[in-house]
Amino acid sequence: MYIKKLQLIILFCVGGSVAAHSSSVVSISNNVDRMEVYWSSLVNQTYEVLVSTNLVEGFTISNQVQATPPENDWFSNIQGDSVFYQVRESVLTNIPSISPTFSNLLSNSAMESDISEWNFNASTNEAQASASWSNGELFIDITNGGTQQQYVFVRQVGLFLENGRTYTLTFDIRSDTSRTGSMFIQNQADYTLKYVETNGISIGIESSTLNYTFTMNDPSDSDALIHFGLGADEGDVWLDNIVLSLHVSDGNPGDMRVVARERNRRLHRGNNFMAAKAVLGHGRLEDYELLNEHHFSHCRIGYKLDEVVSLSDGYIVPASDMQNLRNMVDWCKQMGLIAVVDPVHNWMADDSADTFASANYSAAWEADLQKLSNIWMQVATEFATDSVDQVYFEIVNEPRDNSENNHDVAELTQTGLGAIRGISGNETRTVIICGDGFSTRQALIDEFDNNRIPLDDPYLIGTFHYYDPFTFTKQGANDVAAGRIPGNTWGTTNEFLEVETDFDAVMSANMSWAARNNTQPLPIYMGEFGVDNEADNHHSDRKKWLSWIRMQAEKRDFSWAHWNMYQNTPASKGMGPWSGQYYTSNLNQKLPRSFDADPVEALVGRYEFEDGSRGGNVQYTNEYAGFSGTGYAHYPTNLGWGVFAQIDDIFIPKDDTYKIKIFYASDQERVLRVVSRESNNGTQAGLIAQQIFPSTGGNSSWNFLEIDMPFNAGESNTLRVIALEDQGVQLDWIHVTQ
Repeated sequence: MYIKKLQLIILFCVGGSVAAHSSSVVSISNNVDRMEVYWSSLVNQTYEVLVSTNLVEGFTISNQVQATPPENDWFSNIQGDSVFYQVRESVLTNIPSISPTFSNLLSNSAMESDISEWNFNASTNEAQASASWSNGELFIDITNGGTQQQYVFVRQVGLFLENGRTYTLTFDIRSDTSRTGSMFIQNQADYTLKYVETNGISIGIESSTLNYTFTMNDPSDSDALIHFGLGADEGDVWLDNIVLSLHVSDGNPGDMRVVARERNRRLHRGNNFMAAKAVLGHGRLEDYELLNEHHFSHCRIGYKLDEVVSLSDGYIVPASDMQNLRNMVDWCKQMGLIAVVDPVHNWMADDSADTFASANYSAAWEADLQKLSNIWMQVATEFATDSVDQVYFEIVNEPRDNSENNHDVAELTQTGLGAIRGISGNETRTVIICGDGFSTRQALIDEFDNNRIPLDDPYLIGTFHYYDPFTFTKQGANDVAAGRIPGNTWGTTNEFLEVETDFDAVMSANMSWAARNNTQPLPIYMGEFGVDNEADNHHSDRKKWLSWIRMQAEKRDFSWAHWNMYQNTPASKGMGPWSGQYYTSNLNQKLPRSFDADPVEALVGRYEFEDGSRGGNVQYTNEYAGFSGTGYAHYPTNLGWGVFAQIDDIFIPKDDTYKIKIFYASDQERVLRVVSRESNNGTQAGLIAQQIFPSTGGNSSWNFLEIDMPFNAGESNTLRVIALEDQGVQLDWIHVTQ
């Protein structure tokens, strides 16, 4: 293609020769400084765009683009009067076919280090068995299996099954003798509602891989479970590689976001490990142990590969830096967390003004795109064999336009996607994309409003960062002119409502974009939010803000990551201290990592019953496996107002109704009274006189119950569960959200 005063000649080089592409569609946007080209493409083929000032020679690679149906698109800012562009098939990075299945809906399928997420139960006195981790397998040691298969079982709860979808369950199973077992997937509350069931699984001494495929014809169920019945026999059983795959039709817009939504749901709550610390090699396994201990589910790992790559040799990433990044990801995975790899974290802030001087802009911009592409090809290669369920990619952090660096985020997205998808093993990996302008909420809305989000990639998640209002969240800057003054407060009625309005605007723009383009809305990830620690020197509004932002994100199914893990000095937003003694290799000088209690409470919103109070001979015990923390509350057989287990000191940001998720176990259905109060002896805020706790299948088979409960704002709220008319259940913990 040749540009001269907006006249175009399009040249396609296919199979090594230049040819006219009769099916191409060319358009020029209303912006006279921009040229856009669209052309039909072949599945599994990437293309290179080359540029030259000479029609015959001197062509160099300008960009690499992914070729996925229904069409390619490419654009460039027009610089000068005469520029020639050539499009040719890339011989370097042909894209393998996109897999039609999502690899796993279950957690801890491979049992690499433990059997967490799997609940075990020997549910009657006649059954005697135990479950443990053994060389990467779930081992069930059965002394007495009882008379029925259901008397010894293994389960995982909290599955989401969507109406009309097709699923395949696969697992490896063996025994020390020939025996049988059972398997079913069902609704947690209604045991008659089974979606797939088999009662005659043949289990042999040699490990075998079994497969079951079913279509979810019932209404969607966000509270399903998978159950393996292993009683009625004394043969020990080993289970491994339990995978529940979702079949996805890539060509159907109604199906294409299912995988991305599920992966975003799994991200849930996270934290940021700063690029400035990672690039110095300051990460340690303890960072991820700390996140796991406090119930975070992912870490956004920043790095500055753009600052360390060689500039004269193809932008090669130094081996030591790639190893630093690899270590961080491996530690993250080792602790059962999802790793969001953010390797180009500060590029947009570090580019110098000279690089983007007007005379050199075109060459500098093309060089930057090539740099970004090369970085991502190397990162994608490094993590190509890592599970797509455990490692996600984020193309670039906080790009923004200004008078000196005219970055175009749509082209950055296109360049990064082309590089990632072109490396085998990353065809279905989750990629996080943002808007143009510091990744703000408005930046993402603008991308939706201007239809600048790729339509043909089903594995994308949109992201934004939220720090509104700056006068409150950045008060540690002590910038009087900008109104960022220590002691600024937050928490009026209008300020609470403003957050809801802001988040609803993101959802509205997303929905409108999807409707205009005949697709489904993107899953949304709030990748950063936080408040300077200076606020804690004046009031408790930081805790209030963090809690409310987190809850409003969860209410709208946004996953989120707090900014950031460390540096709790007044002008920083970290939730834990930091010094050289945290990362030193000298064990005699090393200090343990830690988080501050208030931000953890605000962000996690999780409370253990054994840390609360009790009455009427309720005991804290650890008899039945499957609980978290140090134990759980166990009720006696006696009844009355004084027989209760209670969570104390619940933080509530404002007077409102909240969703309380209760993690419990019970061998039969129970009816209990639930009361919320402003404090232990304060005003009653909410009452459920007769709350049904459905049977979970056994006292060591744990499940969730979600209730709506009013609370008053404050630090000292309580939630009491009273065995007034019926015996209590085993109570482990609660989660508070909206």
